[in-house]
Amino acid sequence: MEDYDIRATIPTLNVDFLSLTVLRLYGIPITCVPPNSVQELKLNFPALRKYKTVNCTWINVKRITIEMPKLEVLIIEDTNVLMSDGSLCVINLCASNLVEFSYSGQMSDTTSVALTIKSVASANIYPRYCLNGAQNAHFAYQFLSTFNDKVEHLRFEHPQVLAPAVNSMVGLPEFEMLTDLELDKIRGSLLWFLLLKAPFIETLTLKELLSFEHPSTPNLVPPCVSSKLEVVNFGRFQGKEHELRFAKLVFENAQVLKWVNFTCPPASYGKELKEKILAFERSASAVIEFLCIYSY
Repeated sequence: MEDYDIRATIPTLNVDFLSLTVLRLYGIPITCVPPNSVQELKLNFPALRKYKTVNCTWINVKRITIEMPKLEVLIIEDTNVLMSDGSLCVINLCASNLVEFSYSGQMSDTTSVALTIKSVASANIYPRYCLNGAQNAHFAYQFLSTFNDKVEHLRFEHPQVLAPAVNSMVGLPEFEMLTDLELDKIRGSLLWFLLLKAPFIETLTLKELLSFEHPSTPNLVPPCVSSKLEVVNFGRFQGKEHELRFAKLVFENAQVLKWVNFTCPPASYGKELKEKILAFERSASAVIEFLCIYSY
């Protein structure tokens, strides 16, 4: 239901939806009556394969466990859990066969979301900025660590939200399954850190690289760059010095590189830019493609 003033009330602590396969909830406050500040609400969806919740609020329950053993797609947008005193509670989402996960919202709201998953092929994170950068960064870091050994493809919009927490992220375990990484609007120091934490990256997509300085330890090239990286996609590539600097580093160190794509706006696209890139020394014989895109 969407664009209606609807409130769902759940009177019991254990509810089964045995045949439901697709569930989409939009803008619905879901209230447990009477308020349940001690016990846990359990919802069982044994046949559910897709669950999408947008701008929904769970009210008056301490903890919610949702069992979805066959779930393949999970999409969460701006969802939280509130007690009658305004405190946050937790939704535990159990989805052992999850294939695709997407989260969009304030990073502070992720404290109310707990994922119990074995692995996930694709995870998409779209954070919204908030005024408290350090606190937001901590929430983003904690949420990202949920996927460190479970995700194959990771797409992170506005990853710079993590920047204030980089010192805390030193202990972040490596992304042991991650082979495909897509980032937007990222600075070089954070990019370098994430590449060091993802030793098996084969495909790297940078929708926009904001800066990149020469590494303080130039001999310490991330292992994924030197031995695993096969495909690199540069988006919004304008031929700025920092962009060329990172592209040059990739060409010189990526020993198994097969394909590099440069997507450029019309103002940057031209013979001079191509000649600069084609003049770089290369560790591997990669196909280089240039595309001119008039709108993003």
